[in-house]
Amino acid sequence: MLTWGLIRPWGERFPRWIPRAAGRRVPVDLAVAPALGVSVLVMAASKLLLMQTFTEAFGPDDVLIVLPVYLWPLWSVALALAAVNYRIRRSTAAEPVSAAR
Repeated sequence: MLTWGLIRPWGERFPRWIPRAAGRRVPVDLAVAPALGVSVLVMAASKLLLMQTFTEAFGPDDVLIVLPVYLWPLWSVALALAAVNYRIRRSTAAEPVSAAR
């Protein structure tokens, strides 16, 4: 949900069910900082999990257990890119547009 909220428009405003924040814009750092933090943690965890899967022998019955581990590094990179894109998109949207002369 974190990654999805960074790339969809509904991730820019608080939902109406949140008291005192309903409808307000989400501060950019409130979305970007946790996303980058989770991205780093997932990359570190995926390194350990990948090392473990390469050192242990898994049988054909373990494919459904091991296969999602190989997607963790991809998700980590995708989450970091989504966070950077969110920051760029939101910071350029906040800049005032100067009138052409």
